[in-house]
Amino acid sequence: MNMSKNSKRVAFAAIYIAIVLLFAFTPIGFVPVGLTNATTLHIPVILAGILEGPLIGAIVGFVFGITSIINAIIKPNPISLVFLNPIIAVVPRILIGLVSGLVFKFMNKRDEKTNKAITLTVFALIFIYYLRWVILFIASPEIKVINKLVNVGFLLITLMILIFIIKGSKKYRLDLVVPAFIGTLANTGLVLSFMYLIYGSFIEGALGLEAGAAKGYILAIATTNAIPELIIAIVAVTVIASRVLSIERR
Repeated sequence: MNMSKNSKRVAFAAIYIAIVLLFAFTPIGFVPVGLTNATTLHIPVILAGILEGPLIGAIVGFVFGITSIINAIIKPNPISLVFLNPIIAVVPRILIGLVSGLVFKFMNKRDEKTNKAITLTVFALIFIYYLRWVILFIASPEIKVINKLVNVGFLLITLMILIFIIKGSKKYRLDLVVPAFIGTLANTGLVLSFMYLIYGSFIEGALGLEAGAAKGYILAIATTNAIPELIIAIVAVTVIASRVLSIERR
C-alpha cells in the first residue's frame, strides 16, 4: 500500500515538474503586466505543495529555481546576474511549495466560518491596495495601453473573487485561497527582498538608476508583478485543487 502511494506521489511529482519545465521555456509562463513579466511558474509548485504535500512541493519548487538559473544564462538581460545566485533563484522557489503545503494543512483544520473570515480579510486588503495602484497606473503616460487594460482586467477579477468569497460556494474550497496567497508571496516577496539586499547597488548600475533608486524600482515591480501573480495563482489553484480534492474524496 505504501509502495503504491509512494509511486503515485513520484508520478504526480514528475507531472508537476514537466509542467514547470513547459511554463519555464515557453511564453505560457509569463504575462506582460508593466515593468516586467508576471510569472505563472509558481502555480504548479503551489498545487504540488497542496495536493502532494510540502516535500513534493519543495522538490518541484527546486526545479522551478533551476529553470530560473538556466533562463538567466540563455536569455540574458542587464540584471540576469542576479538570478545566477541560488539564494535568489532557488531558495524562495523551494519555499513556495513547502509553505503552501504547510499552510493548507493548517487551513484544512479550521472550520468553514474561520476560513471565510481569514480569506475575506486577505482579499479585501488586496483589492483596496490594488485599486489604488491601478488608478495610479492608468494615470501614468509611460505605461502602455495594453498593460493598463491587463491590470484593469485583473482588478475586475479581484472584485469578482471578493464577491465569490462573500457569497460562498460549495463547489470551490476557501481553504485553498490563503495557501495560494502565502505561496505566491513567498516567491515574489523573498526574490525581490534578496535582490534589493544583495544586489541593490548592482541593479542601480546595470539599469543606470540614481543612487538609492533600486528600492523604488523593486517596489514598483513588487506591485505590478505580485498582485497579478496572486490573482492568477488564487484562481487557478482554487479551481484546479478543488476539483482534484473532490475527485479524491469519491
